[in-house]
Amino acid sequence: LHTGTYSMNNHVHDNGCPLSESISNWANELRTKMDADPVLIGYVDQTIDVSIHSEDDERIQQWEGGHLPGLRRLTETDVMGTPKWLEERNISAGAFSTGHQGWNGYNGDQSWMRQQMWDKECEPYPLPTVYKAEDSDTRVLTERAIQFIQNSEGPFHVHLSLLKPHPPWAAPEPFNEMYKPEDIARSEPVVRCESVEAESQAHPWLKMMHEQDGGLSIFGANATAKEIDDDELYMVKSSYYALISEMDHNLGLLFDSLKETGQWDNTLIVFTSDHGEMMGDHWFMGKLGFHEKSYHIPLVIRDPTRLARDEFSSEKFCFTENVDIMPTILEWFDIKSPHQCDGRSVIPILEKHRGKEPEYIPIGWRSAAHYEVNYSSWGQLEDVNDFHGKSLGLKSPDECYLCVTQEDRFKLVYFLGNLPPLLFDLKSDPGELE
Repeated sequence: LHTGTYSMNNHVHDNGCPLSESISNWANELRTKMDADPVLIGYVDQTIDVSIHSEDDERIQQWEGGHLPGLRRLTETDVMGTPKWLEERNISAGAFSTGHQGWNGYNGDQSWMRQQMWDKECEPYPLPTVYKAEDSDTRVLTERAIQFIQNSEGPFHVHLSLLKPHPPWAAPEPFNEMYKPEDIARSEPVVRCESVEAESQAHPWLKMMHEQDGGLSIFGANATAKEIDDDELYMVKSSYYALISEMDHNLGLLFDSLKETGQWDNTLIVFTSDHGEMMGDHWFMGKLGFHEKSYHIPLVIRDPTRLARDEFSSEKFCFTENVDIMPTILEWFDIKSPHQCDGRSVIPILEKHRGKEPEYIPIGWRSAAHYEVNYSSWGQLEDVNDFHGKSLGLKSPDECYLCVTQEDRFKLVYFLGNLPPLLFDLKSDPGELE
C-alpha cells in the first residue's frame, strides 16, 4: 500500500516486519521531491530497517505506531489508554488490564477497548463498549486529523490510519444497536459448506488450517471458526457492521470540516483498506486464505481536479490493487513513480472530463487482480519458532506462500511447496465452494 510493491519484492509479509530503506514509499517521495511534510495520525505496521540500524535503536525496542521513512508521526493521541486518560473519562481499565502498550495509534493499556466484546445473552443487540463514542480511538484520531488540518497554514499531507473496523469486536452507543444479528443472519447468511469437514476436503491447506485450535478466533485471531456457533457469529457481525458505520460517521465529520474551511475542493482523498474480514465464510475468521472476503476491499478516490462536481462522479469496474495507491498519489503531484513500483496510477481512469468515455480504461490495464500472502504465522502457534505448513511437508516459512490471479470469471490459486493448485469458475461457483 505504501511502497507500490508486492510482498514478494518488499519482503514485508506480517505486522512488525522491517522494511528495507532501499525501497521508497509515497511519503518519502513527497518529502524528498517536493519538500512536503507528510504526517501520520494512527499507525503503520512496518518497523525500521534492522540491517542498517543498531539493535539498541529505541525504535526497535518500542514499536510506538510503527515507522515509515518520510512519514512524521503525530504523537498527541498516544495518551489513549493511559491511567490518567482513562480516569478523566471514567473508563475502567478492566479486569484483564496488563499494562501492555498499544501500537495502533496510542501507547496506553489495550484492555479498555476489549471489555464487553460480545455476549450472546444480550439479545437483540451486542453490548456497547464501556467507553462513549466520543472517547473511541476512531473519534480521537479523526479529531486530531481535523485539528491538524485546520491549523495548517499551507498544503497538508495526512495519512489518517484508523484501526476500526477491526478486533476487538465491540462498538460504542448508538452504533451497537444499528444492526440486528437476526436480520443479518436472514439477509446475509455465511458462505460455506455444510460442515468444516466438508470444507476441508477441497485442499490440504484448508484441512491443515481447520485442524488447528480456533478458540481465539472470535476475539480476532486469524483461524478456523469451527468453535463459533451461529448466535455468536452474527453477534460479532453486528458489531463489525456497527464499527464500519462508526468509521463512516467520523469520516463524515472530517469531510464536513474540509467543506467548512473551504478545503474540500482542493483536497485529494484516497480511501482504502489493507484487508477484509472472513466473518465466518468458509469456516474462517480474520483475514486469511485465498477467499475474496479477505482481499476484496474498497477504493474510493475523490480527485477535486476531476470529480469536484457531482456530474463527474462515477463508478469504475476494473481491477485495482493497493500497489496502485503510491503511483496514483505521485502522479497527482506530477512526480514520476520510481522503478520499484509494481502498480500503476489510476489517475487516467478518473479523467472523464478530458473527453474520454466514462467506461474508459487505459490500454494495457490489468485484466486480473493479483494477491499473495505468507501464512506461516497465521492462527495460533504455541512455539514462536514454529510455523504453519510443517504438516504439509514444507521446510521453511519461505515456502508458506500462496498466490492468486483472479479474472472476471476464473480464479487460480497457486501454492509453493508442491501443493496442488486450485481453479474456480466464479460464474458457476461464485462462493468458491466447488
